[in-house]
Amino acid sequence: MSKYIVKNTDSHLVVKIVSENNTSIDFSDGTKSGVVPVGYYINGLQWSQDPTGNISLIRSDGVSDSVVYELFESSSFNFYGKSDNEHSDRYVKVSSSSVGHKYTLLIELKKIV
Repeated sequence: MSKYIVKNTDSHLVVKIVSENNTSIDFSDGTKSGVVPVGYYINGLQWSQDPTGNISLIRSDGVSDSVVYELFESSSFNFYGKSDNEHSDRYVKVSSSSVGHKYTLLIELKKIV
């Protein structure tokens, strides 16, 4: 359905994704004052969804994909000053396990510039 840039500062990007079957958060989404990040750390996640499926967070370089999170039910977590840097040099893909799956995902990313 939709992808919204909620916050875009020099160091952070917050994106809200609503019921997209497949979408991505590209490095260009974090462009600020002409500076394009070279990667993202995941700082925190919040999600709610109906019970018909789950959300996958995937790191991709355009050639190979690596699933880093499978999100079930509704919840949130925060790294509290730390960040998940697994495959941080790859963009983030968000994929739903079923067509018509209704969910809202809020993802906070720390930019690597």
